[in-house]
Amino acid sequence: MFEISPLQKEDIPSLLALLREFAIFEKLEHTFTLGTEQIERVVLEEQSVLCLIAKLEEVAVGFAIFYPVFKSFRGAKSYYLEDLYVTPSSRSKGIGYALFRAVASKAKVAGCSRLDWQVLDWNADAIDFYNRIGGISDKGNIDFRLDGPAFEKLAG
Repeated sequence: MFEISPLQKEDIPSLLALLREFAIFEKLEHTFTLGTEQIERVVLEEQSVLCLIAKLEEVAVGFAIFYPVFKSFRGAKSYYLEDLYVTPSSRSKGIGYALFRAVASKAKVAGCSRLDWQVLDWNADAIDFYNRIGGISDKGNIDFRLDGPAFEKLAG
């Protein structure tokens, strides 16, 4: 049996380990710089980012990180699901679905009208999962980012 609950201070080391595992899975471990202090500040103190932890037999095996956004054309609040991850040994037990459902429930309670997220184009398992639960692919958008020297130059 598993349980899903909001992140607590004592869960931070487990979350960091899962996030590092997730970064390796996504082939982005070279970008991983997150530390305990950052999680404490944005999740527990500022509460600008929300986090749910899934535990199986009291061991953290998954998480969902999400935050509120505003859809300007619709005048509606939404939650953006930044990351949802379940460790490979704990998959196919309904944990990912339960995490996703918990995020959707929190979004509804917060007055949101939808959820948004991205998935890597090579992650067929995740794409299949999102299709099964009714997710809609938005092929009309192209992702961009501004970081490093280009960000510094533009930001001044």
